[in-house]
Amino acid sequence: MGKETLEMLYQCKKNAVIELLKLTTEMSKTIGTEQVHENELIDFLAKRQELMSQVDELDKQIALFDTSQTKQIQDIKVEIKDLIKEIIDLDAQYKEDLSKAQVFVKGKIKDVTKRKQVKQAYYPRQNQNNGYFIDNKK
Repeated sequence: MGKETLEMLYQCKKNAVIELLKLTTEMSKTIGTEQVHENELIDFLAKRQELMSQVDELDKQIALFDTSQTKQIQDIKVEIKDLIKEIIDLDAQYKEDLSKAQVFVKGKIKDVTKRKQVKQAYYPRQNQNNGYFIDNKK
């Protein structure tokens, strides 16, 4: 019973890692486009965190079993490692894209700030003083 359960846990872990890879691929494609909506990114990150937690939980369950492994379990472990390497590569790619986008946004913010300063230099804001009306007629 132990080896079948262990194999099943590894298979579940493999399926979760495959889902994580699909999600990461989709996330990389979305980030690679010009229009990235923050809600989409937040949803991707939430789903990703959920899958990573699921993998962590499976790792904890796997750790409780005997370490003797069959050939099938070793093959599944190799497949999982390969999938994780792909995920790491995609992570590096989209992090680079996000860094570029961050630099672009910072440049835009600096540009807007400079324009605001120039506008204030040419058109200074005048404080509204309280005015008094003096009537000379009696």
